[in-house]
Amino acid sequence: MPDVTVLMTVYNGLPYLSAAIESILGQTFCDFEFLIVNDCSTDHSRDVILGYNDPRIRLIDNTENINQTRSLNRGLEATRTELVARMDADDISHPHRLEKQFKYLSYQPDIVAVGTNLRFIDTRGKVIGDYKFPEDDLTLRWMQLFDCPVSCGAVMFKRSVIWDRLGGFEPSIRYSQDWELWSRVIPEYRIGNVPEMLVDVRQHPGASSSAASVPMLEEQKKIIRENPKRILGIKDDSIEWLDKVESLLEKRLRHPEDRLSVIETLFERFCELHPEAKNSSAVIKILARQYIEVLYYTQIPRQILLLKRIWTSLSQSPRLSSIFLYELGSAVRLVPTRLRYWIPRNLFGVDI
Repeated sequence: MPDVTVLMTVYNGLPYLSAAIESILGQTFCDFEFLIVNDCSTDHSRDVILGYNDPRIRLIDNTENINQTRSLNRGLEATRTELVARMDADDISHPHRLEKQFKYLSYQPDIVAVGTNLRFIDTRGKVIGDYKFPEDDLTLRWMQLFDCPVSCGAVMFKRSVIWDRLGGFEPSIRYSQDWELWSRVIPEYRIGNVPEMLVDVRQHPGASSSAASVPMLEEQKKIIRENPKRILGIKDDSIEWLDKVESLLEKRLRHPEDRLSVIETLFERFCELHPEAKNSSAVIKILARQYIEVLYYTQIPRQILLLKRIWTSLSQSPRLSSIFLYELGSAVRLVPTRLRYWIPRNLFGVDI
């Protein structure tokens, strides 16, 4: 029995499928089964898969197209190992990905899922950007309230938790299944991220995130409404509160003050449950970036008033205000690098 199952779903995976498969077959960690669920592809994806003469590959064919989420659950049901590594059919895993995630989970048995940082590539494989996730469980819990803390296509997790105890991915969620899953994992279990770029995520018009922005947004509204209840125990189901929580997803803020009040409420409650959060630079950095987003998506005449309100709140904590200043300077490039450190040190006596 292998140690890990690599689970990949495919629906019309050409022209990127071969690169994805070969990135897994070329891993430095070799003790795995590569379980591929073909979701009734109409191109030659099945032929491509069968063209690899590697005994580690096991193919499951759906008799009808059932979507990625249900295909993932079908794969999880058929998986025979405790550890499962997710892989998307248009991405590329770096050679040491499985090895490093396997070691991470081996050395930290209380962690049930571990992701990685991401690089973004275009259709030709050219690197066009990257994304660094927080690493520690506390910060990932805080991040879950605003955004997905672990990339589903780059995660390795324990099947006994994700499938046996939590029932896998929610079938009604087609596009944001990872964010919904973590909202059920985080209240009971610990997660983490390997602080290295180990997966290349391909950006192209056919990607699910590009092809379904409207239904994805509707799913995200449901998830972000549930997050405060599941993670923080805030059981306010009033329309007023839920509308304010939804404002965390808005790019054009009609009522920026509502979004500010939600952020403040969430942080206050989070610190009640996790007092150490007040002294966590990583947690405070995410808080600062949420404040900056409010300013960014607000029209200029109101930005000054909002900035005054934010500063009144932040000035009670030198650490919080200094990180906010640094993040603001980084975001808008208003403050030279040397001054981003000089300002908090000399005005507040805090090093960041």
